Amino acid sequence: MDDLAGAAGVGYVFVSEAERGKETIQFGRFLRLLDELGIRMEFDVPESAMPIYRKLQEKGRKASSIEDKGPASRSGI
Repeated sequence: MDDLAGAAGVGYVFVSEAERGKETIQFGRFLRLLDELGIRMEFDVPESAMPIYRKLQEKGRKASSIEDKGPASRSGI
């Protein structure tokens, strides 16, 4: 777990909590763990959510998009 934590840029405690299924971990950090493990996730975003996404984009906010942070981020979030 120490090696995984170091490679993913998170702490040992975070890896331990993720492994135990803690419900309140940070999603972006969790995606970094998955990326380091070579695990890819894909998400289907319903068309009904697109108006909200576009409003967030207009305001300059990122709607759960981490496109620039590695392969795991290319999961369609």
